[in-house]
Amino acid sequence: MTALANKTSTKRRLLLASDRSDQSSELAGILQSVSDVDTISTADIPEKPAQNLSGIVVDINLRSAESVQRVRNKLRAEAYRALPRLFVLADALHHNSMQAWALGATDTISRPFDAEGILARIRSAFPDSDSF
Repeated sequence: MTALANKTSTKRRLLLASDRSDQSSELAGILQSVSDVDTISTADIPEKPAQNLSGIVVDINLRSAESVQRVRNKLRAEAYRALPRLFVLADALHHNSMQAWALGATDTISRPFDAEGILARIRSAFPDSDSF
């Protein structure tokens, strides 16, 4: 029982920030199979991330200047600098990819979602302490 309690306490913890709640539920379900996930609106990204946060997954409309500016303002804080960031691309357009990298993406995933591919990317981009 102690081993189980320790495993739970060291599980990867991700923040899923989205302005697409209708479309992010599928992604949240995939992420929950390998991590604890807190899903919030991009407007609710905290000024400082929780200390036990493994990374942030950002699912926004990269064509929306308002969404991009909101995320940029939050993630450029010193507290987020070292935190891995996975951005969701709605399509394969070069503009979306460039926008994600400009916002500090450490990796990207694309719709439609391939659950196995996403899980492999999550394990690589956001290692948990069980891996060590």
